[in-house]
Amino acid sequence: MSKVAQVTASTEEHIRAVAKRIFVSKGYAGTTIRDIAEAANTNVALLNYYFRSKEKLFVQVFEESLREFFASMLNMLNQELTVREKIENLIDRDFDFLTQNTEIPLFIMHEIRSNESNFIKEMALHNHFWESYFFRQVNEAMVKGEMRKMESIELIVLILSNIQFVFMAKPMIMLIAQMDDAAYLALLQAHKIRIKEMLFSYLFFKQENL
Repeated sequence: MSKVAQVTASTEEHIRAVAKRIFVSKGYAGTTIRDIAEAANTNVALLNYYFRSKEKLFVQVFEESLREFFASMLNMLNQELTVREKIENLIDRDFDFLTQNTEIPLFIMHEIRSNESNFIKEMALHNHFWESYFFRQVNEAMVKGEMRKMESIELIVLILSNIQFVFMAKPMIMLIAQMDDAAYLALLQAHKIRIKEMLFSYLFFKQENL
């Protein structure tokens, strides 16, 4: 790689890293190209040269984050852990990821509804999520009567819906409860504990209690 190419790649990576930090801190709507340019110690013209627009930069930043997250999650799902351990890890990973990437749920919904890019569909086709060892374990546990029976998609919806709403509704929750950021983070931690208690009680039932 030539020196010019190395500088170009390094500059783009630096801008993406700075942009991600600012997007997470201020949100998409609250961030301007000028904010990113100033934080990256560069100029608006250079950002537009590399990324064309704030929206395209935002998409690049979070596509990369999503790919890393899904790759890490798939690796965990194929490990030799119990179903319960994997569900607990899924909850912990989702909470940690969304705490650091608060714009992700709305970003995904926008991308799917607008059909502006196919990267989410491509990931769904190629990450082999549904063929992972986790779902084979789930099916075996259901057959043995160790776990409540349901479709795989129902299980994922049950887990994700209980996690993602509290992030998507953050402004409303903070307004209604008159919370500051510290109080909201404390709520997240308490909510994560409640989700685990509720899901484990529901999914891993005792036969005599039914």
